[in-house]
Amino acid sequence: MNKSFKDLMQPGKKNIGTILQVPSEELAEMLGHAGLELIILDMEHCPMTPPKIVSMVRACESVGALPFVRVPDVTDEDEMRAYIGKIVDKEAFDHKGLVYGMGHAVYSLSDPRAVVFKSFVQQLAMAKGRKTDFDFYNTVERLAPQVIAEKRHIYKGVSTNVDFYSGFVYNMLGIPVELYTPMFAVARVVGWSAHRMEELVNVDKIIRPAYKSVMATRDYLPMENRG
Repeated sequence: MNKSFKDLMQPGKKNIGTILQVPSEELAEMLGHAGLELIILDMEHCPMTPPKIVSMVRACESVGALPFVRVPDVTDEDEMRAYIGKIVDKEAFDHKGLVYGMGHAVYSLSDPRAVVFKSFVQQLAMAKGRKTDFDFYNTVERLAPQVIAEKRHIYKGVSTNVDFYSGFVYNMLGIPVELYTPMFAVARVVGWSAHRMEELVNVDKIIRPAYKSVMATRDYLPMENRG
């Protein structure tokens, strides 16, 4: 039977526990079988992804140990900057060195789609009572380009792309995590198929032409004034 936090915190009761800084479900289970009553899963000092944490929490509960998750202080900008640096150095998260939602093959100063999208994300966050979460994303958006530019020596600029806030929006709308990737893919299937067909026709090459307008310059007319 799993114990609750209230059970462990009874006056005068002594509990046996430890801090686990290794991303291993097997080790979590071994500690529970050894008699430890609580296990602190340390995300602050150990590279554990959210799915890994969920799996380790379940492992602890399966052997009757009460899991606690220690997370980085998301209000401390110095700590956030340091953690982003660890991600870029492949020392944290999934060890791939990527801050997902940062950077674009074409847009370097800013992704105009992301700029427009962000204003709607902010409105939704305010309506859903998620201002704190929005502020967190906003801080990462500001700090990550600085850290990436410093560590990767990228001076042309790094900015968020339109997908940086997508997961946050899906979460606010109550969409299951399992549908995030399918939703991303469905919208792109036609383009991916077209690229594949082009590769087959052009011997594994995709043509990316540059465009130059040859139209005469015209003044902008509001919709209501157009013929």
